[in-house]
Amino acid sequence: MDLTLPTTIVATFIAGLTAFRFAIPLALRYKLVDVPNSRRRHARPMPIIGGAAVFAAWFVGVVTYCLLKPEWFLLNRASLLPIGVSITMLLSLGLVDDLRGLGPRLKLGVQLLAAINVITFEPIVHAFCLHWLARIGFMIWPITVIWLVGLSNAINLVDGLDGLAGGISLLVASSLVAISAKWGVHGQLSLVLMAALIPALMAFLRKNWNPADIFLGDNGSLPIGFLFGVVSLMCPPQSRSWVHAINIILMMGYPIMDMGLCTYRRFRKHTPLFKADRNHLHHRLLRLGMTVRQTATMLLSLTIYLQLTAVCVVDLVRTDEALFTNGLVYMCAIGISMFSLFYLLRAIELKLTARLAAPDERQSDPNLPQFRQCTVVRIELEPLFETGLFEEKERVHQIVACLKLMMQTFTRKDDLIYMAHKELNIVLSDTQPNDQTIKVLEIAIKEKLVLFQNVFNLQYSMADLPVKFTTEEFLIQNNAPKRRQADQPTVAVPVIPKKAA
Repeated sequence: MDLTLPTTIVATFIAGLTAFRFAIPLALRYKLVDVPNSRRRHARPMPIIGGAAVFAAWFVGVVTYCLLKPEWFLLNRASLLPIGVSITMLLSLGLVDDLRGLGPRLKLGVQLLAAINVITFEPIVHAFCLHWLARIGFMIWPITVIWLVGLSNAINLVDGLDGLAGGISLLVASSLVAISAKWGVHGQLSLVLMAALIPALMAFLRKNWNPADIFLGDNGSLPIGFLFGVVSLMCPPQSRSWVHAINIILMMGYPIMDMGLCTYRRFRKHTPLFKADRNHLHHRLLRLGMTVRQTATMLLSLTIYLQLTAVCVVDLVRTDEALFTNGLVYMCAIGISMFSLFYLLRAIELKLTARLAAPDERQSDPNLPQFRQCTVVRIELEPLFETGLFEEKERVHQIVACLKLMMQTFTRKDDLIYMAHKELNIVLSDTQPNDQTIKVLEIAIKEKLVLFQNVFNLQYSMADLPVKFTTEEFLIQNNAPKRRQADQPTVAVPVIPKKAA
């Protein structure tokens, strides 16, 4: 009985436990931590070198297997070198990005280099590309690069919740081990790579499940996703078919789906593609009132469902011809079920979340003080919604009321404060404030926002909220305020502009 693989798994798990035992105090001592900011849910600095510890244990596992089976190392050393180089590149990239911060272009450039390195010098992946070159032409090269880079970022995007990225990675690695075992002798390399990763991830989840003691970070999510992409391309010649492609896509279903929705959302809103937000699926579930553990468990269950579906596709659809007959029906059923799930989630979200509950206050009292011109201070509160701070209908009214009350402490009697369109508006009775007055007001507003942050213990830096000063004129026309046109009188009252239809 060959005990090489079980010995490797045990050695990797022990190495993982040891690595995390020393990684956490080391990170705290040398400030290798993730500091809370507007997008972070944690309230204290957290160690961010979980990925480095995972791959330290993974490296121990692979080396252990090589020492126990030197003939295996001699057979696969041509593959291990380019894979190791690319993994090291991405781990270093992620570590520097976690600690220092890097621009998106530099990060993308390094990821592209890592992908090109594997495609060019790793013989199994290169043979995979040559096989598909005869079927779809030169497009296989950019498609493979997009696949490797995309999976790296897909795992990175779901790394926003305790236990989520680590749990998904553990499930995907387990499925890839099962598939590699079916590949037989052709799957020995992928089997060892994934079998060494599983115990390292198990050791990580002990410290990352809510409440977490350490984060995976980009130094873990990027190389893990990349390794999944590489292993998924190591299939034997008889498995290089559309069935295998669909199977792998389903297996990685949730990270790919979340990345696709994220890309669509940012294109639709015309926001930078690499700009982070808090509108991922796990953030939206949290805003519905689910706990961190409930959200992670639900999404891990969804991942298991997609992986079991992938196995069923392989069993029911064994040829490319069958893929477009009974396989197509099965895929349509999956698509309908996923669409129904997201439609239900959206319906519940619209009903319960405070994004729609933020009060728009309208004033139409003709006895309000009249101004020829109004200086309006607008404080944009939309970032608070993006960070999920206004998560309950009942709480949002209390928060807005307290914020207005704080602002009233430095405004005049005739000034008007109201909420509209996710903005807090302060209409000043001073018709023409000078630059010095505006500067003093801006400082006072910032101080009140910081005080407000401390009172409610908000993680978002209120001092970073956009504050704009504008001079506007309003008219009452058919009980609806309207901005002054060139041929209209100048007398105005401080009323709330109604939302455009």
